[in-house]
Amino acid sequence: MEEKPITDIDPALIFPGPIALVAGPGSGKTSRLALRIKHLVVERKVDPATIAVITFTREAARNMKQRLTPPAKAGMPDVTLFKALRTWLGDRSDNVAFRELLVSVCDSGALDIPTSMAKKTENKQAREKALEKISQLWTATFNSVSLYESLKAAKGDSLLSKLNTIVDELEQATSGTPTDLAKHTFIALKPWSSADRMLKVLATLLSDYQQSQDGDSRVVRIMTMRNSKGLEARTVFVVGLDEGVFPSSVQGTSEFEEEARLFYVSMMRAKESLHLFHARTRSGGRTFKADSFALRKSVFLTGLPADHCEEKYHKSLSKTAAK
Repeated sequence: MEEKPITDIDPALIFPGPIALVAGPGSGKTSRLALRIKHLVVERKVDPATIAVITFTREAARNMKQRLTPPAKAGMPDVTLFKALRTWLGDRSDNVAFRELLVSVCDSGALDIPTSMAKKTENKQAREKALEKISQLWTATFNSVSLYESLKAAKGDSLLSKLNTIVDELEQATSGTPTDLAKHTFIALKPWSSADRMLKVLATLLSDYQQSQDGDSRVVRIMTMRNSKGLEARTVFVVGLDEGVFPSSVQGTSEFEEEARLFYVSMMRAKESLHLFHARTRSGGRTFKADSFALRKSVFLTGLPADHCEEKYHKSLSKTAAK
């Protein structure tokens, strides 16, 4: 799609009131939502700090974050990786932080595990087999053993032995100089593809830090429903409201009640306008028609009072661009 001013892409994106995005898989839902947010910030001068985007999964949150990340920050490694490294080095029993490190090592290429973008069947199977083997380390944690201790106790497997070696190098580097730690961290986790990329990212991080010290809070917050508790924003977007996705549990169960509570919490984050998103179809999603990718609306949406809602349908962004 050729570059156009934000206001020329879709009239629905500049609608002054609330909107609901209903579309199929690959139709540009995330792109449209990102454009709507950019329109509010760029064209209408809405303070980004007053906007919150709430998703049901971390993957969806990361996807939205990538859409809203300025080009200068593209390719920047997830800051949570370095937070996890620091947390784990301070407490070897922190399973959550250690898991973040294991995921990063697996995706870095240091273990020769195919990436999550692998297309060939044999590569996908090799990745699944490797990750399944590593996931078995969690079994020992049921007996009050940390994930780190479970890895250290693993014997006789080349993959786990190589993973152990990488972790040992990170540990040993902490007793040396900052240069030693940086060297081993970059080898094990490979957060940047080149020295030039590293310098650009570090410059951006330092600039962002300086702006935060100067009181610059012009950012859009992206989070899961659970993490939105206690926060507020003038405009809130909640995505993924498809039956079988959210809620994913059966009515009458404690899990369903918990999801209903999370939905209520996410809606109450909005101070002025609330936007709820449902996909009409989703490839590979849970569906209610045989041989179809059609989705039902979340039962939470059907329970909302009609006189307080305005439903809008958005055509596929990809189809619009193809015309």
